[in-house]
Amino acid sequence: MVDTGVVPHRDAKQRVHERVGGLQNLGSRALLLTLVIAECVALLALVVPADTTTASVRVLIVWNILLLCALAAWRHVGERTRRCFLYVVMFVVLLRWLTAWWETDLMDSYIGVLATLTQVPGILLAVSMMHRPRVGLGIGASWVALLGAIALAGSRRLEFAEDPLRDWRLGPLMVAMDVGLLVIVGWWAREREEFVAASRDQIDLIDAAHLDPLTGLANRRSTRQHLDELSRLPSVSMVALLDIDHFKSINDTFGHEGGDAVLRRVAAALEEAVRPADVVGRWGGEEFVVVAEGLNATLASELVERLRSVVTSANVTASVGWTLWDPTSESWSEALNRADVALYDAKESGRDRSVAA
Repeated sequence: MVDTGVVPHRDAKQRVHERVGGLQNLGSRALLLTLVIAECVALLALVVPADTTTASVRVLIVWNILLLCALAAWRHVGERTRRCFLYVVMFVVLLRWLTAWWETDLMDSYIGVLATLTQVPGILLAVSMMHRPRVGLGIGASWVALLGAIALAGSRRLEFAEDPLRDWRLGPLMVAMDVGLLVIVGWWAREREEFVAASRDQIDLIDAAHLDPLTGLANRRSTRQHLDELSRLPSVSMVALLDIDHFKSINDTFGHEGGDAVLRRVAAALEEAVRPADVVGRWGGEEFVVVAEGLNATLASELVERLRSVVTSANVTASVGWTLWDPTSESWSEALNRADVALYDAKESGRDRSVAA
């Protein structure tokens, strides 16, 4: 067989999915790495020789439990649950930030401020990944502004009179830096969104080129590509042509919309009757083609009878012509022609039956 250079339908879609999945995995890994780094820094603050209160230990334990629960359930929950978890984390961090500036002693304030600052980038990245760019920017900027206001007000505490935390510029500086980070992450999120949308459009174009628009089955072009792929393998395949009986009378009685409904029901029934690796295609009009690899004569005959019987779920009957195809000894077009002759014999001998060639 001559290599046409055409990428098979399933391979083309797989490549697009891999590109999109790779980008999404990149963002998820970046988020996870940021959170892990934040955790390491926060835990490091506990082991540094210093007088800390039990509040720091308790808050960090709660944070770690939340993070571990999220990682364990991340792939098993929906987007809404993930967002709810994110909002819980943001609220916990906000409380920690508030107590660090207003309720704890000097040394514990250092730990609380450091732990929160290391967690902010990861949270902003999560906000950008889970919302549309503008929404994520609004939520993130509002949250950071609230953190900045707390830091600005907290720096006025009398306990910080001789301490670097007394500098009122810390709050505005933190807000400016984190908003800048949020804008950059927002740009990335917008580019990711546009890339995913473009990839979905590409998948739609691939489907339009390879799928029958009425039934959703493989069209003639896609079926030919699949047969080309099988021609490179040594295994024997079954090739069957199935034709709905008296289809013209169906169109005459129920109109073309009724005929289209019958075609869709037959297509769905045929797809359910075959294995995932088998291909069911619309060959043209009311004629369908089925290609099943690795079947002997007995299994092929059983499959053909199953195909013919499931068609009755659409309140019609069908005639089938089928044959076994050995790619090492003949081309698929020769086998298909043989199945076509068998289909003609099935029609001529009374319809609603199968004939092997």
